[in-house]
Amino acid sequence: MNEDQYIKLLFEKFIAGQCSRAELEILIDYINKTDDASNLPEIDEVQAQLEQMPDLDKTRSDSILANILTAEPQKKLVPQRKTKRISSLQMAAAIGGVLLLLGVCYQLFFASYTQEYITAYGEVRTVELPDGSEVMLNANSSLRWKGGWASYNVREVWLSGEGFFSVVHTEHDQKFVVHTSPGLSVEVLGTKFNVNDRQERIQVVLNEGKVKVKAPETYEKERLMEPGELLEYSEEGIHQQAVNTELYTSWRNNVLQFENTPLSEVFSLVKDNYGYEVHFEDNSIAQLRFSGFNAADDLKLLLQTLSKSFKLDIRKRDNVLIIKYK
Repeated sequence: MNEDQYIKLLFEKFIAGQCSRAELEILIDYINKTDDASNLPEIDEVQAQLEQMPDLDKTRSDSILANILTAEPQKKLVPQRKTKRISSLQMAAAIGGVLLLLGVCYQLFFASYTQEYITAYGEVRTVELPDGSEVMLNANSSLRWKGGWASYNVREVWLSGEGFFSVVHTEHDQKFVVHTSPGLSVEVLGTKFNVNDRQERIQVVLNEGKVKVKAPETYEKERLMEPGELLEYSEEGIHQQAVNTELYTSWRNNVLQFENTPLSEVFSLVKDNYGYEVHFEDNSIAQLRFSGFNAADDLKLLLQTLSKSFKLDIRKRDNVLIIKYK
């Protein structure tokens, strides 16, 4: 498919109301640069799309169209159209009209909307943000943000659950801020880090770059983190230390990695990622420690491994795992 065919396809999607934000940006850029109206929709199609847009009644859409049709012709435009001859005024109207419509559409639909992604138990997905940054969202998590992020605005997202962030550095050094439920925020420019907001505690693990973590006012205002560090926030306070980051981020490669981990924490992860409640018939089981690897999407194998390693009887009863010694 050549460029002309691709542009025509995007316009067809636009008239049908099916354009994504990225596709709309391509069209706006194309119309800003073009002096050829051959790929553009007709004026009546522009009017029909204006009338269908929310927050635009017929009077207002007619007014916008009237301004388009009475606009001064642009000197750079040449009257070329494949299907019929049109004046430079009509061509200016066509290009100006579609550009205005695209701009109005962009503002209405992408400047103030809230985008949200939610993963189910056992589901992991990668989300691309408006600036090209990526977030790998772990199971039972949600991520949302507002608007399409203008060039100079702060990039802000709200996370519940767990996500691994790969943040791009922007031309204008825009800050990137991750907000969590109890008021903790992580501020960066461009870096890679993991945020886990579960079980009434928040863990931030930094793989690359630098981040600034801002806690609620009851604690010190902010802390800086270096690569290879963990910062944990809970009701007990803030704890920061050097760690093996793979223990906290291996899930993004579909691997669960444990190193002398109490079974209480192992089964907290099972609860968070798979939705099972856990009942230990003997509290000493929760204190046993496990080291090993397991596929993140294979709960059955993990339970079998734990059962054999510690001679445990693990049974499912409805949505509860009952755990006892054999």
